[in-house]
Amino acid sequence: MSKHMSVPKAREILGMSASEMSDEEIEGLVNDLERVADVLFDCMVLEGRIGLEGARWDTHFRLTGEAE
Repeated sequence: MSKHMSVPKAREILGMSASEMSDEEIEGLVNDLERVADVLFDCMVLEGRIGLEGARWDTHFRLTGEAE
């Protein structure tokens, strides 16, 4: 089961769409969504690092006129 959300809490959030789902189906859905969220967060962090690195090079070029 999810380390962050209980089945009752997931049912509350999902509302009527979870009314015919078993507890095991809810657990699987929550686990899948947590994995997707982890991947998206990792991508966001990586893109942020790449963006910061690009900004550093732009600043360096503007200050010194030297390219990479």
